[in-house]
Amino acid sequence: MLVLDHIARPLYLGLDVGIDPDSASDEHLEVLDAVRAHEQARARQLLASQIVAAEERMLASVKKNGLGMQL
Repeated sequence: MLVLDHIARPLYLGLDVGIDPDSASDEHLEVLDAVRAHEQARARQLLASQIVAAEERMLASVKKNGLGMQL
């Protein structure tokens, strides 16, 4: 499975993961700023935080929408 498939999975499932497009763009731009500034530790921390937050949003949405999964 391609990375894009994993990223798009919430969309395929019709999940509202609780983040608006502007906030998502802001998160990504913050990582980009850290990379451009050669701040590896900051970029790593931002990415890790974003991954955890995205996972939490997806799990909450799955539970809320009752997709028949035991989490």
